[in-house]
Amino acid sequence: MAKQNYGPMRDLHPHAEARFAMWKWSSEYARKGLGSMGFYDQLNDYRKRLCKDAVDEILRDVKENGRATRTDSKRDGGREHE
Repeated sequence: MAKQNYGPMRDLHPHAEARFAMWKWSSEYARKGLGSMGFYDQLNDYRKRLCKDAVDEILRDVKENGRATRTDSKRDGGREHE
């Protein structure tokens, strides 16, 4: 079971769903001025479910298919993609 973060430091260690929400609704996140977990906490149930489903799919795909490499192309001389 995942460690639960409660208290003032919880924004420093957001769970994957909160990180996804920060990315998905980045403009709204910036506008609201909340911490990562505060932003996630105020999402409605539909949005929280969307975050959970997206993270579940990503984790499943990583397990089944792996991850993309940071240098997928030899054309760029092995430099990291920006």
